[in-house]
Amino acid sequence: MEEKFHELRGRATQERQVGLTNLYSLIHNPEDHSLDIEQLRNLYSQTNQGVLSAYGWKDLSKEPHGFFETPSGIRFTLKPAATAEMLDRLLELNHERYAEEVKQGLHAPSGKGKKPKGKGSAQAETKRATKPKKGTKSSTSDLF
Repeated sequence: MEEKFHELRGRATQERQVGLTNLYSLIHNPEDHSLDIEQLRNLYSQTNQGVLSAYGWKDLSKEPHGFFETPSGIRFTLKPAATAEMLDRLLELNHERYAEEVKQGLHAPSGKGKKPKGKGSAQAETKRATKPKKGTKSSTSDLF
C-alpha cells in the first residue's frame, strides 16, 4: 500500500508540476475532487486504518476520515475525537514502554537517561564536544 501511495504521489507531483507541499495542500482541500487526489486520500485512509489495526485499536481503525478543522487549518484526517483518543493511547503506551526500559536499566529512574560512564566514554566525549566554550555563541543558534 505504501509503495502504491508513493508511486501515485510521485506521478501526481510530476503531472501537476508541483512539490509535495502543494500536493498535500490539494489533498487537504475539500473542494478538490480530482481522481488522483481522491485516490491519494483513499490510500492515506487505508494506511492510517492499517496502522491503527496493527496497534489493536480496531475501534479507531473503523473511524472514517474526513475534512476537519485542526490547529493547522482544515485537514483530511480522522475526526478530532478519534485523533485525541489515538494520541492519548500512544502517550500511555510510551509511558508503559519507558517504565519497562527503566526496569531493564536502560534509563535512570529520574528520567534523565543514562549518565556518561566516565571520562573516556563515548557519551562523555560527545557531551564535552557539544558543549560550547565560555564566551562563544552556540553553533545551533546559527541554524534557526
